[in-house]
Amino acid sequence: MIIGGGAYKNGTPVILAVPAKLINGRTMVPLRFIGESFGGQVLWDDPAQTATIISPANYASNMDDYYQKSFVFLQNLVNGNFNEALEVTTDDFKNQVSTTELSEFRGFVLMNGVGRLVSKTCVDKGGGIVETIGVLKFTNGNAIAVHLTFKDGKIDNLVGR
Repeated sequence: MIIGGGAYKNGTPVILAVPAKLINGRTMVPLRFIGESFGGQVLWDDPAQTATIISPANYASNMDDYYQKSFVFLQNLVNGNFNEALEVTTDDFKNQVSTTELSEFRGFVLMNGVGRLVSKTCVDKGGGIVETIGVLKFTNGNAIAVHLTFKDGKIDNLVGR
């Protein structure tokens, strides 16, 4: 990696979206490049201005996979990327939920300010059914429980309370 320039991955030059730079004598490197170079997946939560790196070791755990899918789904939903959010849902979910309902849920979340996940629970119900529950706490003091039900690895239901 070159300060102010590109980088190399396995001897191949890579153009970085953001170059490495020196700040107060410390080297700041692009997190996405570092995370992905080591085989991780980098997720960006724009409202919270937070990056999450999911390491390859976490891919082995089914529960971590459900959390990751939940996070990506909600991130896409809040960012208004409804088509991308629906990619991880069942056909039943797609047929039952309208874009208007997704927009209303997104509007509720955005109206409350930046949210951060303060707790999460994952329960394997058996028969291919898994439930994840996360509590989002917002900067305005409100909170919402987001309950996602997975069926055979895809989101089948969303309830926000």
